[in-house]
Amino acid sequence: PPRLLLTSSGLTTPKLESAFRRMLLRAAPEGPPKIALLVTAQMCGSGSEPTSTSSKRRSPGELRRRRWADARKKGKELEQQLGIEVECIDCAREDRPVELYMEPLGSADCIWVLGGNTFYLWHWMRRSGVDELIKRRVQAEGTVYVGQSAGSIVAGSTIRTAYWKGWDDPNAAPDEDWSDEKSLVAMGLAPEGCAFFPHYTSEWASLVEEKKGEVERVVCLTDDGESSLVCGDDESDEP
Repeated sequence: PPRLLLTSSGLTTPKLESAFRRMLLRAAPEGPPKIALLVTAQMCGSGSEPTSTSSKRRSPGELRRRRWADARKKGKELEQQLGIEVECIDCAREDRPVELYMEPLGSADCIWVLGGNTFYLWHWMRRSGVDELIKRRVQAEGTVYVGQSAGSIVAGSTIRTAYWKGWDDPNAAPDEDWSDEKSLVAMGLAPEGCAFFPHYTSEWASLVEEKKGEVERVVCLTDDGESSLVCGDDESDEP
């Protein structure tokens, strides 16, 4: 089976971190391992960004640089937490050579996909070809895949669950026709047709019950890590 850790908020429990380290050891037995951190979902603007007058005057380029700095900071924090080299990658840059993201994704022992705007992430993954590269590396080469929020959604059978809360703006990818069902079909790395609903709490129970018929099987992911999907670790595989 593929080596997957699909989470809401990353390795938030000792159990998840232990499973990750075991899988990474198998993926890179000769070490030292490397993590390619795909931060594209975080490069999309959100309502959480500052709304002061000065921030509104910032150019799109300045805002992108700020988001990139924030994403790299998260990469450094992850590197310090795990003691493993982390390289941040953004596949939404058509002004840069594709080798800047294809090469690290093609050689890393772990591909870790952060959260943010799911529609923006999935649009650029498909447009850049990163989705097919990741599928090949995970399914055929044993690369470890860690999904975090949107990163977990795109690993499922469909990104349709990104609509359910209304948190992600589909217009972040204005060139995409999301009414076309084919555009919602995700990487399908997880078994049994699973689709993922991150940041689940009891307040979303009725919504999930109402919407679950839209997908083959929905798996709710919680921020505390107690509800996650671990696949490919012999010691902690979950159904």
